[in-house]
Amino acid sequence: EDLNTHIAKHVFVIDPIDGTSNFASGLDYFCSSIAYFKDGKLTAGVIYRPILDDMYFAEFGKGSYLLRNGKEIKLQTLNLESKNQLIISNLWKSFHEKTIDIVDKLLPNYRGARILGAIAIDIVLVAENIAGLTIGDTGPWIWDLSAAKLILEEADGGLYDWKGNSIELDISNGMKQYPVLACHPNKLSSVMKYTQRY
Repeated sequence: EDLNTHIAKHVFVIDPIDGTSNFASGLDYFCSSIAYFKDGKLTAGVIYRPILDDMYFAEFGKGSYLLRNGKEIKLQTLNLESKNQLIISNLWKSFHEKTIDIVDKLLPNYRGARILGAIAIDIVLVAENIAGLTIGDTGPWIWDLSAAKLILEEADGGLYDWKGNSIELDISNGMKQYPVLACHPNKLSSVMKYTQRY
């Protein structure tokens, strides 16, 4: 049976607090994330960081933007030299050895690596060219990824699985988890040298 026939015309996917542990611990790296699907298609997304009053937003086909200090900034993922950018990874129930291995191999080409604890922000930092790569093996769910995916892709970045395929979110399966690579498309092959082994 095709589950898509049971999906409503309008679906909002909301993560009230991405980075819950950070929020609960008093660390200011967290956000709220809202994505809108129309007829099953990811159409709009917004991510808000209340402490900084930063709002990232995108609509399909209309680009990505950051509203900061009252100014609207168009986001554009650039193929910058990795040595000037960070790798951001994530830690779920455990930090898997395969992720450690991959980050270890890539790290000499980057400025450094961080685990910050809010995947939606981690991904949009690629659109902001602060991170050159966000990587995680398993963990993120659709509510973690939806808005960030659209914001990144509308800024000409890419959200991929570990096989190099663009991630297709399944709104009929809310508990599906996704391995993620967020980067400029031109960086994908250099990362895939290590992820495709797993």
